Amino acid sequence: MKKYDFKCNYNKDNPDFPCDIHLQETVYQKTEVYPIFNDLEYGYSDYLDSEVHGYYCNNCNGEFTKEEVLDLIVEEEE
Repeated sequence: MKKYDFKCNYNKDNPDFPCDIHLQETVYQKTEVYPIFNDLEYGYSDYLDSEVHGYYCNNCNGEFTKEEVLDLIVEEEE
């Protein structure tokens, strides 16, 4: 079984933890709620669109493009 990791050379806040790169995305959604009774509500939510802002790593406080993230992915030895 193959295992992959991010080989990140940035200064990490905590070197014992791996990079936690995640997608920065804004999701636009429309939610409508209809009160039926005093304590019961019915509604729905539609996702209208999303906007990707790139990738971000909390542990090293770095921002990446998709291409940079793909370059960071390495196969680990088992």
